[in-house]
Amino acid sequence: MFSRTKSRLLIVLALVLGGGIGFGGVQSCHDAHLIGSPPIDAGWIDLGSPRNLVDHRADVWGDWDTQPIPGWTDGWSQVAWAPTCPIFEPRTPEALARVPPLRWIPCVSGRTGCQQLVTDWASRKYGYVYEVTGGHATSGAARLVLSRDYAAWYRELVVWDEDRGVIAAWRQEGPQCLIIPADITGTQLVVTLAERSAPDRVIGYRQLVGDPSTLIGREHATYAWQEAPTISLMSVSLASADVVTMYFGEPNVMNIRIRATGMIEPLWADGKPAVVYPWHHVAGRSVFFSSGDVIRAFSLDDGLGLRDLIRKTGVAAHDVATDGTTLAWIESAGTNPTTGFFASADLYASPIAVRPEALAPRRLTSLQCANDVCGVRVSDGHVVVFDFVPRTEVGERDVIVRLSDGARWDVAPVPPRDGYFEAWMVQGFVLNGELWQPWRGVTTNGQTGIQRIALRALSD
Repeated sequence: MFSRTKSRLLIVLALVLGGGIGFGGVQSCHDAHLIGSPPIDAGWIDLGSPRNLVDHRADVWGDWDTQPIPGWTDGWSQVAWAPTCPIFEPRTPEALARVPPLRWIPCVSGRTGCQQLVTDWASRKYGYVYEVTGGHATSGAARLVLSRDYAAWYRELVVWDEDRGVIAAWRQEGPQCLIIPADITGTQLVVTLAERSAPDRVIGYRQLVGDPSTLIGREHATYAWQEAPTISLMSVSLASADVVTMYFGEPNVMNIRIRATGMIEPLWADGKPAVVYPWHHVAGRSVFFSSGDVIRAFSLDDGLGLRDLIRKTGVAAHDVATDGTTLAWIESAGTNPTTGFFASADLYASPIAVRPEALAPRRLTSLQCANDVCGVRVSDGHVVVFDFVPRTEVGERDVIVRLSDGARWDVAPVPPRDGYFEAWMVQGFVLNGELWQPWRGVTTNGQTGIQRIALRALSD
């Protein structure tokens, strides 16, 4: 019944047998030595002296124009914490102020209460955003963290506060070192660089962790470690004040790093690497994730470690997320004989807990979600689910449920389409009375952008 889970497990086992994972390639902390004096975290492993490993040949890196974008690094400096990487940060407040701002116009669809991001900083081919996430600035204003492309291998990671504009940014030049998509939990941002010797060979990672307003000008990485050359590329990393999670989309495994000690806890299940589906899953000293048909929790409290949190016979529990106060997840069951996917799916919520007996599950609504990678986000008293049926004409939609009273809204893509991309979207999140929704359709250049829709307009 759960074919997607089984297929991913086969991928994991194949890569383990082939020696390609390394589970982040992290050496034991007993073999590590400090590379700096970060304010919170235990240091990690020195990557050695600067070296030039990049090969500019097109047959190695593919579509990369080796000529820099004019002015791309004017007023910017190579980051001191990654001396082997062509990654840059603004040298002065004036350079930061010149980073193209996020601008908003009424949605071309005409949807009431809707604004869309103006994506005019680059050409139609490259001017788009991806991996958008959000939270709150210390002032309470909306905060977005997003990556945007300017040309092949010219990428910018931006942290934007609605009341202050861009507060931090980093730029990538070329394919040697990748800025891994960043996520934010509370005030904690993880900026990760993957250093490569070839497109399928990661040889090291460096990370900054902390409040984004404090990360510009750092001399030392919060963590750095070498890899045995591996094909496993980190997909995303999250942090709280106590832990950092590092998720590798292929082969779908996750490590947990304890910030105070630097110790790594790889996730295992029954003696094998856990097949992990992480979303917005970190809260204080605890991490929540789906593994197969079970929701599990890892906690530093009371020596709990790793344990099953939700396991039910004949039911797949998956897509767990939390905002630190509420835990939300999906329970699916049965098999649709036509599609082969789940026959039913229901959304649940509970006050956050790390022991099964402490959960108080409440069913919120039913969904059309037919597999175990639908996506759930909890924020500002709402749960948002990216609800869809794979390989069918059933439209994608964000289902929004207000926790206080169970009120529900379904938000689907709205035409027109631009003839190049169909209108589609991925999971959004609620901030300050608006649904913020990564979206592809008619933008100012036909590329992926962001919509923000006032919840009050959905109630009209």
